Amino acid sequence: MFGYHSPADTATVAPTRERRPTPDVKVEPCTRSGLKEVLALVESSLKAQHPRISDWIKEHRGEFCKPIRPIWVAMQDGELAGVLIARMDETKDAKCSLLFVSENFKKDLLRTELLRKFEQSASLLGKSTVHVLIYADEENEIGFFRSHGYQVANPELYNPAENPDRIRVLMVKRPLLRT
Repeated sequence: MFGYHSPADTATVAPTRERRPTPDVKVEPCTRSGLKEVLALVESSLKAQHPRISDWIKEHRGEFCKPIRPIWVAMQDGELAGVLIARMDETKDAKCSLLFVSENFKKDLLRTELLRKFEQSASLLGKSTVHVLIYADEENEIGFFRSHGYQVANPELYNPAENPDRIRVLMVKRPLLRT
């Protein structure tokens, strides 16, 4: 069409935001063969904030990867990125002993996926309540668990003997829904 320009010819297209590709995330149980790498990541990453992490690992090493102390690992794009260590004994409660994601990865996405896998497993085992102890000064951690349905269970706070300078709060989620 000579001499005629449609409005579409001159319209500007709004720039689109470049979308980062969604990372390839996989959460799976830790096996005995991967345990050494997992515990090395946890120990090296948390030693500064939690000086007794090495003692805790040594104390519980024999329980890891057994039904009482399952470990889930999060892999992002093929790399070990996060860990959740739980405790599931004969009681109706399950405990999240440690939830950790390395700084270089999508922290909220991986923590959510690890927590979801933990809660699913606890529910399948008939656990009615899950709980976690969090340092009271870690407001981001408390906010993360609140956003996933956890509530502070002990307003009087918990002060462990091994670290009397840092007070912890107990957060619980109940009842777990069957999945």
